Amino acid sequence: MRGSATWRRILSGIRRLAGMPDYTVYVEHLQRAHPDRSIPSERQFYEDFVRARYGDAPTRCC
Repeated sequence: MRGSATWRRILSGIRRLAGMPDYTVYVEHLQRAHPDRSIPSERQFYEDFVRARYGDAPTRCC
């Protein structure tokens, strides 16, 4: 169990370094501050992040 918690912290740190939000922190925030909102799946959370950051346009010029 301890190894999986360490692994989650490492992944969270890598995501933050890459500028990506942390899903677990977001879910905790929703539960605490917005209990009436539904919680998106992790996949939907990251899809929404990418769409908000880059829009629907391609992320490459070529």
